[in-house]
Amino acid sequence: MATPGPTAPAGATAPPSPPSAGRPTGTSRGVLVVVVAVVVVVAALLGAVASGWLSFSTSGTGTGASTSYASAESIASSTAAQVYPGPWSLYAVIGADDRQAYTNSSLGASSGCKVTGGTDVLSLPATSGNYSDGDLSAWIFAYVSTTNDAQLAIEVTGSHATELGVARGASCGSPSALLPVPTGALDSTQVAKILLGDSEVEAFLHDYTSANASYTLLNPRGGNVGASWGVEYTVCGLNVLGVPQSPSGTRGGIVQATVNATTGVISSVAYQASFPCAGSGSQPTEIPLGTAFAAGNPVGSLCPTGDTYALEGCTAGDYTYTLTVEASTLNLSSVLFEVTTSNGGVYSISTEGGFSIVNVIGLVVAQSSPSTELEMLAPWSTYNPPASSGTPLTSLDTIEIDMGTANPAGDNLYFIAAGTGNYSGTTAPLALP
Repeated sequence: MATPGPTAPAGATAPPSPPSAGRPTGTSRGVLVVVVAVVVVVAALLGAVASGWLSFSTSGTGTGASTSYASAESIASSTAAQVYPGPWSLYAVIGADDRQAYTNSSLGASSGCKVTGGTDVLSLPATSGNYSDGDLSAWIFAYVSTTNDAQLAIEVTGSHATELGVARGASCGSPSALLPVPTGALDSTQVAKILLGDSEVEAFLHDYTSANASYTLLNPRGGNVGASWGVEYTVCGLNVLGVPQSPSGTRGGIVQATVNATTGVISSVAYQASFPCAGSGSQPTEIPLGTAFAAGNPVGSLCPTGDTYALEGCTAGDYTYTLTVEASTLNLSSVLFEVTTSNGGVYSISTEGGFSIVNVIGLVVAQSSPSTELEMLAPWSTYNPPASSGTPLTSLDTIEIDMGTANPAGDNLYFIAAGTGNYSGTTAPLALP
């Protein structure tokens, strides 16, 4: 591109030291926040309610109607009121939206944990709808009796409630670490709308139009956490309710968030673009990205008149950076790109931009979805034939970044690449002029 590039303003100070490259793969803001609620609810539901008496097999193909927490809770509470030995207090909730249906093979009592009543089948219907709207295909409600000697599990799918059984005995576990779920907690649909306003979640949803989802509601005893929703969107298999995991060795994007269940305040959001999906067997050996890929020589420019993002990799009049591929022994789908600020945050632009791979004759071969967040959470959304995810990325290719309509010169920005698939880690931050 022959148009003169962006220049720093006169008297601009030297940029600060670049951010550390030692952060977890694909994470923004330099950290991967541990979402406590997601971890706790698995222990609460699987360890306390379902200890030893829920086992699953992969079967079932139906697609179920989705419902919100508020609707499902009303149905579950009406059912619980009819189950002996109530009254019952709700202490844990988990909702699941999975692309594949799962049905358990049996509900059998374990030694020291006797289960009575209910059904011997727990079925999670598949869903093909919007996984991020807070309406989920299955909800499980965990109750404890006021005498604290019995626990009840109820499943709600659509408008139908199923009693899974009442568990009693020392080995059933205890919900003593949890307080009752507060009356009037925010509905899952409200939480979903709140999260849509977060840039990390919005970017993930932009790149992953299909994914699995889980929503958990807990009220931990003690501390300052309070009643919270834990939300997870993932392309891996759900790690809840015994649902089978993705095949060993696969990787994918994952976003986790916690939201105060009464105020709606987001307390944490974190993602990994290359998350090792849990599966049977050992994970493959990871290759440090820095040994397989390097980029350099960033040059600023203006996108020529008549160019479009889809065809040339930039929109006419937008500011761009072009980088050379200095070294590469990987495929197009093995690396993700982002532009960060000096403090490690993702760089936001006022108009949509993105990343493109341009080959030696100037044709765009791969491209990210246009976004106001310069951060790839998934491999390329578009491959132009004959290119595909398995096409090698070579030193004959260049990387083009559409930076939007605002001049980025002097903003102290950095280019970082993150590994995905069998590649892990990030490259050192590369300063953009």
